[in-house]
Amino acid sequence: TESAIGLAILSIYYKLKQTIQMDKVKNIKG
Repeated sequence: TESAIGLAILSIYYKLKQTIQMDKVKNIKG
């Protein structure tokens, strides 16, 4: 269903966002 696809996209988006934030923190500390 469309809602399932939307949830999948949202979950992937948030995971990517978290990893990007982690990389930024690592770069700042490094």
